[in-house]
Amino acid sequence: MAEATSRDKGVDLAIWSDSLEPFVGNPLVVEVKRRVGSPSNAEAAAAQVSNYVATAGAMWGLLLYLEGYTPSTASRVPNVLTLAVRDLIKELRQRTFPELIRDLRNERVHGARR
Repeated sequence: MAEATSRDKGVDLAIWSDSLEPFVGNPLVVEVKRRVGSPSNAEAAAAQVSNYVATAGAMWGLLLYLEGYTPSTASRVPNVLTLAVRDLIKELRQRTFPELIRDLRNERVHGARR
């Protein structure tokens, strides 16, 4: 196992998939946070992901969080999808990752519910 010797300096993961291209483009920038503790933390985390998206020349990002506040305020950042890791796992039992991302994106853009 290797551990970083310095603070976080970038995105956690970038997913490039032909299946995601029609919905969110490529790459999908993914940031994982251990805890999102408050509305202001959620908004800051979403803004951070949005900056990573811009830096990568991507269109969309995904903010995953392990515990804490449900980041509904992150909706102020239009190109960042948010999801709890537990919900990600639950949803992947019923559908594919591209289907989930498509539905999250449609919910963000069109206000549709899954």
